[in-house]
Amino acid sequence: MTPDDIRELLRNNTFLGCLPDEAFDQVYRKGHIVRFRKGETLFRRGDEGASMMLILAGSVKVFNTTADGHEAVLNFLGPADVVGEITILDGLERTASVIALEATETFSLQRRDITPALLANSEATLEVIQMLCGKLRSASSMIEDGLNEMPGRTARGLLRLADQLGRQSREGIVIQLKVSHRDLGGYMGISRENTSRQLAVLRQQGIVSVDATKIVILKRGELEEIAEAGRDG
Repeated sequence: MTPDDIRELLRNNTFLGCLPDEAFDQVYRKGHIVRFRKGETLFRRGDEGASMMLILAGSVKVFNTTADGHEAVLNFLGPADVVGEITILDGLERTASVIALEATETFSLQRRDITPALLANSEATLEVIQMLCGKLRSASSMIEDGLNEMPGRTARGLLRLADQLGRQSREGIVIQLKVSHRDLGGYMGISRENTSRQLAVLRQQGIVSVDATKIVILKRGELEEIAEAGRDG
């Protein structure tokens, strides 16, 4: 990826895009590329929140581990997604851990370089507020999903991934994600075994197809019906 490609990705996919050109370029020039191997930790919950990263290639898992060792997967992120931006704004410690699901390349920016630019530009600050509201809505939706029966949780989890990571193809909505059933279950709030069962049912019904590198939603309408039925109880 060329420097111009990275600049364009940063401009179009982060709140920094609202900055005036001069301020944006000043921030951009202070960024640098950081690469992670598969399984390598980007940062851990409780670490100092001094930077945010724009994902250029690869994918990561955002998660927390409970006191009893249970892993709750909060999100999967891929190219053009941003990780770590909340601590850029409040300066507090990291609220979750992040590891690379595959070889991952990021563009890292420091809080000390971003904060002055935001304070000087109110439009960018409004963009930040809107971004945080979106994250709050997403978190509320995930909490609500946890009250559903397993078919509803599975359907709504797949729909969230489709909206975030999916791309339309002739097959259907392709979610390119190299993730285990254990991690997928952690995201949906069900066990690995139940995740496998639920996906098997959806495959038999011709609603999804699944392999080691991707999930394809073949019939979004039917998946939405399952999600709504689960919400209604």
